[in-house]
Amino acid sequence: MNIKRQIAAALALTIAFCGGYTSLPFYTDTTIVSYAANIIDSGSLSKTIKWTLDSEGTLTFTGSGDMPDYDYLDGFGNNQSPFTVNTITFENDSYEGKVKNVIISDGITSVGSGTFRLSSLKKVKLSDSVKSIGSGAFSGCDGLVDINIPDSVSSIGTSAFLGTKWLDEQTNKDPLFIINGILVDGKKCKGNLVIPNTVKSISGRAFGDLMFGECAEITSVTIPNSVRDIGEMAFASCSKLTDVKIGDSVTSIGDYAFSYCYALEKVTIPKSVTSIGKKAFEDTKWLSSKASDEELVIVNGILIYGNPEGDFVVPDGVTYITDSGIGDGAGINQKLTSITIPASVKGMNKWMYMDMDSLTAINVDKNNAVYSSVDGVLFNKDKTMLIAYPQAKEVNEYIIPDSVETICSYAFYQAEAKKVVIPDSVRNVEPFAFDLCQMEEVSLPKTWTEIPDMSFSNSWLKSVDIPEGVTRIGKSAFRGSLESIKLPSTLTEIADEAFCLSDLKTVTIPENVTEISKELFRQSDITSIYLPDTVTSIGQRSFYMCRDLESINIPASVRTIGEMAFYACGSLQSVTLPPSVSRIDNGSFGICSCLDSITILNPNCVISDSPSTIFSYAETEKNELGEELHDEKGNSKYIYYFNGTIRGYNHSTAEAYANKYGYKFESLGDPPYILGDVTFDGVVNAVDATFVLSEYTKISTGETSRITYAERKAADVNSDNRVNASDASLMLAYYAYVSTGGTHTLEELMTKKEK
Repeated sequence: MNIKRQIAAALALTIAFCGGYTSLPFYTDTTIVSYAANIIDSGSLSKTIKWTLDSEGTLTFTGSGDMPDYDYLDGFGNNQSPFTVNTITFENDSYEGKVKNVIISDGITSVGSGTFRLSSLKKVKLSDSVKSIGSGAFSGCDGLVDINIPDSVSSIGTSAFLGTKWLDEQTNKDPLFIINGILVDGKKCKGNLVIPNTVKSISGRAFGDLMFGECAEITSVTIPNSVRDIGEMAFASCSKLTDVKIGDSVTSIGDYAFSYCYALEKVTIPKSVTSIGKKAFEDTKWLSSKASDEELVIVNGILIYGNPEGDFVVPDGVTYITDSGIGDGAGINQKLTSITIPASVKGMNKWMYMDMDSLTAINVDKNNAVYSSVDGVLFNKDKTMLIAYPQAKEVNEYIIPDSVETICSYAFYQAEAKKVVIPDSVRNVEPFAFDLCQMEEVSLPKTWTEIPDMSFSNSWLKSVDIPEGVTRIGKSAFRGSLESIKLPSTLTEIADEAFCLSDLKTVTIPENVTEISKELFRQSDITSIYLPDTVTSIGQRSFYMCRDLESINIPASVRTIGEMAFYACGSLQSVTLPPSVSRIDNGSFGICSCLDSITILNPNCVISDSPSTIFSYAETEKNELGEELHDEKGNSKYIYYFNGTIRGYNHSTAEAYANKYGYKFESLGDPPYILGDVTFDGVVNAVDATFVLSEYTKISTGETSRITYAERKAADVNSDNRVNASDASLMLAYYAYVSTGGTHTLEELMTKKEK
């Protein structure tokens, strides 16, 4: 909207109210939290998918393509969705209680694995563009009662709806829950089971569970010819299962599919099966019987069991190798020193070498059409993918061939290479490629513009220089033991958790970075940090449990301090929040035991209305008998204490917060203001006039206005001790004046008018 339209819109409201001249009362008290707008939060899951959360609790996703996948096993993994609560550590609960409904809009083609774990989520609406629902997508959403599954959905991952009321309701209707030809759940089935020929696939954990939870009490199962694949852990731990007949159309049997089916002694596997996952038949009578007769158990050319030692040559004719095929059924082999892959092998679990700490070489027959090797390192045929570096291959420096474009996940798992040189040809480093790698130094390509997500996460890397030209450091990229880092001036984004759990002491953030992202330095050894005046927000848990952080500058550009941003920063002694800070979220300065003072220079700053926003320590609340008190949800009640001082202006939100919770307050005097600048953004314009008219409307219609002391002082342009449409008119007139080149302040003009 241009200047003329802004003025006209606000002026129309001004004229409408000029006749009445009802004025706002002077409120000397002030609220701590302002009224929320309809959209209360927003963000993005990827470059193509964005989300908004409104005040009614509806979380809406818009965009195109697949949602990203997250770790879905509760409490495990580093890649957690923002909309999951970790029920082991109780972290990442920012949206618990806030999200009630989810809408996946047209254009989005999948719901990613592990996207939601919120007990407050009740209803989900999926568009017809959704084709797949990932593993654990809604697992743990125990309040979910309503979700539509459109006909377009052809794939549903492991435990997609585990623990939801919706799934429980479906299996109460029919213990064998099938939708769109996908057998989702059958844990309530018993006895001899014949799966209907309408089923095309069996989802992971449909009948079993590897470690926890309910398992079907079935004794036998017949899988029809209509089924193509059996998901991971589909029948795991079904302890009464003795007999399995697999139909002739099944091509793949997932990881752990029949693991811990201790009574299983009869299995019919058709020739159609070309892939058997890791430990698919671990701890079954069927596999134990075969292993007692054969050194290697091979089914349809698939090596599924073996425990070779020394230099092992895979028999010619083997087409696929599972990790349990060379790892004693459990993927662990500490005696294997080398392995030779024959030409017949077409596939293998690319992570199968992770727990082989004596392995020095992986050799591949030169006639193999899928794989190759160079100096004992495993690649794909054209050497564009580095798949596995043997753990016991010890070198001071390893130079990756310049044909390589991708370094696969866990490629350097526990590798003993001290330095790795990455050539310019490498375009992608998959998550955890250097997991637990003993590498202390890495040479990065000067052509890179981005450090991939989780690329060096959990490595032993001590120091790194990020080359000029890099604009983004990905999520959890250097999570771990990093001690020093040089950041380039070209950097504009540092993603979530990039340096969490690190040994970094001091960091200087480059000038172009605008956000200190979520959990960026969580639980790191940081002692001091410089933030440039381009930073506008400090994200959730960005300095969570940085116990050695002693000082931090908050530049005048920062607008928001995220939830638990400085939680448990026990060495932090003083903080000054500039006038630009408009919001301080819950827990931002919780358990800051040494915090002597916090100065809040914005008199209208929205401070989360809880004693846990700022406190030194807390104690459980007890009754006269010394028994702990609990709220209606069974949670312990706490009494919060703050040993420091909150400093702010008279009649400010800082003063109101301190008074409400009994914290010590030190006045900085009356708040400074610019006459007419009600929004405290440094300018007087139509936005300020509209704000005044909005509050004026409320009081004119009998509603309660909560305009603060500082806002009222700035709004009372004509100094008549009232705030009404007359003040708004003067603001608009001044806005028109400066828009045409005027240089005087509104206060100067009003002073001249009075004279």
